[in-house]
Amino acid sequence: MKSLLGKVEGLLGSKILQSYSLEGQVHATCGPWSIYKARSKKPGAIVKDVSVWVLDKRKLIDANKQVARPKQFEPVFEQQRNGCQHVNRLKHPGVIKVVEQLEDLSSQMVLVTEVVVGSLRDVLTHFEGIPGAGSEAREMQLSTLEVKMGVVQLAETLAFLHNDATLVHCGISPQAVMVTPDGSWKLAGFAHAVASNYAAPAPASNVQYQYDDPFPPVWEELAKPLLPYTAPELVGGLGGLQAASGPSISPAADVFSTAVMLYELLTAVDADGSVSSKPRPPTLKASSGVVGSGGRHGPGEQLLPVRSNQHDYRDRVMALQHMSDRWHPLHLMPDQLQGLMHTMLAVSPNVRPIIGALASNPYFQEDVLLRALRFLDTLLQRDEEQKVLFVKHLASFWPRFDDRILKRRVLPALIKELEQPALQPVLLPVLLSMMEKCTSTFFMTHLLPVLAPILASAQGELLGALVVKGSGVLSKLMTQDAVSRHLFPLYARALESHGSPQVQEECLKVLQANCSMLDLKYLREGILPRVCTVCLATTTGAVRMHCFRFMACATPRMSPKDVDAVMGTASQVTAVDRSASTLVCVSQLLDAVSAHVGADATANRILPLLCPLLVVHSLNGRQFKDVMAIVQSCLTRITTKMAPDSHMSTSATSYFSNAAAAAAEASSARAFGPSPTPAPAAAAAEGPKGVASWDTQVETSRAHQAARAARPSIPAPAAAKSLSPPSPSFPPSPSQPLQSPISLHQNHPLPQQHTLRAPGAHTPAAALPAPMTSALHNSAATVSSSLDPFAPPTAPTAVLAPTSAQQPYAAMGAGKGAISSSDPFSIRASSALSQGSALARGGGVQVPPEDNSDGWGDFSDRWDDGGDVVQGPPVSLQGGLQGQNG
Repeated sequence: MKSLLGKVEGLLGSKILQSYSLEGQVHATCGPWSIYKARSKKPGAIVKDVSVWVLDKRKLIDANKQVARPKQFEPVFEQQRNGCQHVNRLKHPGVIKVVEQLEDLSSQMVLVTEVVVGSLRDVLTHFEGIPGAGSEAREMQLSTLEVKMGVVQLAETLAFLHNDATLVHCGISPQAVMVTPDGSWKLAGFAHAVASNYAAPAPASNVQYQYDDPFPPVWEELAKPLLPYTAPELVGGLGGLQAASGPSISPAADVFSTAVMLYELLTAVDADGSVSSKPRPPTLKASSGVVGSGGRHGPGEQLLPVRSNQHDYRDRVMALQHMSDRWHPLHLMPDQLQGLMHTMLAVSPNVRPIIGALASNPYFQEDVLLRALRFLDTLLQRDEEQKVLFVKHLASFWPRFDDRILKRRVLPALIKELEQPALQPVLLPVLLSMMEKCTSTFFMTHLLPVLAPILASAQGELLGALVVKGSGVLSKLMTQDAVSRHLFPLYARALESHGSPQVQEECLKVLQANCSMLDLKYLREGILPRVCTVCLATTTGAVRMHCFRFMACATPRMSPKDVDAVMGTASQVTAVDRSASTLVCVSQLLDAVSAHVGADATANRILPLLCPLLVVHSLNGRQFKDVMAIVQSCLTRITTKMAPDSHMSTSATSYFSNAAAAAAEASSARAFGPSPTPAPAAAAAEGPKGVASWDTQVETSRAHQAARAARPSIPAPAAAKSLSPPSPSFPPSPSQPLQSPISLHQNHPLPQQHTLRAPGAHTPAAALPAPMTSALHNSAATVSSSLDPFAPPTAPTAVLAPTSAQQPYAAMGAGKGAISSSDPFSIRASSALSQGSALARGGGVQVPPEDNSDGWGDFSDRWDDGGDVVQGPPVSLQGGLQGQNG
């Protein structure tokens, strides 16, 4: 029947192994158990990552079938079953946690526990002979602080075992202590555990083990505790030593074993890193690094290197009782531990102290770093005042933590506390400083899963602090995908924090630097509407500048609707904010939009908004040149399309640019006084071929002004006075009062005989039209008279007033702008620049606009919109831009 059951189990396999997927080869050991990394296949499993322990019975029996029968291994298997029952029954943070109870099959035993890295023996030997151990595990070296923390944890677990569970482990050794990923030490290997009995000691035959063979077979070696760590009362055949120790089992047996293991852990490596092969004299203790907080320990020296030779064991245990010997091994221990360890290694159990004396020793209690780690373990039990005080002190000494302790124990525990508002102001700066020591791989694997829920729910001061102080650190540690999933939504929420300009400014900087990483749909629906809203609502000039800079970065990815929203925002801002920094940023935005939308939209939509910025008095010389260069860039795009010939394009662009520059120069002279006249040598610079330099135009303008002042004025007919405004002097003198609105034609010198007349009027032969000049006049007048550059396109209206030879400039519009019909080019330029503007609405000659219904030319025709665009809600200027000047 048993053979049939074995065959069925062999075909079906372990049910536990079917529920978990094992990763690779064996990565750790614990006595006869092989430990694998695994992940649960169960949907909705609470614990995903686990360690699967496998004791392969068949492999163990087959490897020794030449010298042993299967029945000889039964005591070993029975001990392991009892040990698993103890582990499953004990519930303590210091005992390895069982996830799936033992599955005992005829061919193997399977147990599932929490994740472990390996046993202390594996760590001390750098996982020698274990094929599945990773490079990080093999390079692990225990620091002094880790040893201290682990020993204190082990002492507390043994105290629970002795006092509450009334058990004696009887098998304390580096093989029975497991190390978890966060560096905690967990007790396992309960195969030899027995109940303690203080009142009636058990017979010696029931509690003692015989170690007669120095090289025992495998089944005998597995059935007994390791002799180098076993207390004398558990070893039979010691003669007088046995009589001194007594046969009873008590917690003192675990105290002896702990002292032996502690010696092995604290024995130091030489200064060059090589492992000592024999006990060293006390003079070498100072260079060993045992006492220093930064000391490292490799594979330590066994205090009782006897393997299974009980005679050698007896001699060495007796030698340990003579502390006066100058070559005593305990002299290599820290001074604070020597006396305590000497009593822990006493032959008589009655002399040994309880295990709690070890944890209360000054060697452990006076270590500030150890006390901080102990406080972190009980953080959930502390009140807010204690936590705040702890974090404030932690900021002064946390750099002294070992890197692995800092990353594995300190950071995860502190990140969870970010959810408490009282801790956020003091805790976040400390956390960010700690994170700078982490690698991106470690952050993404271990810290981001803990931090992600906090990033998703952060509000108020924590949200602002994460943006202002944490943006740089977090963006460096996260991958691009993680930035898109976790940081961009954080910035979107922070943009709506109107009460914190610093937070908004930092968000805009980060978004500008990562604009290309934003998802297109998220950019249009989530970010751009919020940026436009912030730009209109903010009262901080720096925030508004960064809004425009982000818009300029995002322009290449905008649709016509997005461009409309952005330009509408720019128009509303410049209507009330005339500060130089804002105007320069708006001009840069318009330059980016012009490059994106093309020549038609530039002429129809960009220049009417851009050109008035040239004559704002807040611009200094350098800022004016920057805006002027952008205007010239826009004009170049237009002339390149309208006049493909490169020479013609350059000449026309230079003519427009110099005329606009002359207008801005005159406006600056009226506001700040005339500019000093440069020396003749400095004025020799000329513009493009066929175009006078700026200084030459100014001198010509002044000469025309003087000539007109000397000419007698002729009064205008009465009929004309009612239809047209009085003719201004051209160009105006520097002392002439500033008129509003200012047109570009006010500062450009024209031949005096050039006169605009209505059809049918008598035109002198010398009065010849100048198409380019008239176009400039009309376009400038249209720009200056524009009320709303984003109103729906309407057909402009021109009224031609009667003129006479005595009254130049008589053709004036019924509205604010003057439109000439004497030249087709001037009408076209005036019409093109008047798209979307509220111009003169009076009756007269109707000039039909070009076939450009939306004002974008071919931009909207060639745009391939990837989806619906959701624009931001309309934003009122109240409380934002209205009445303030950036």
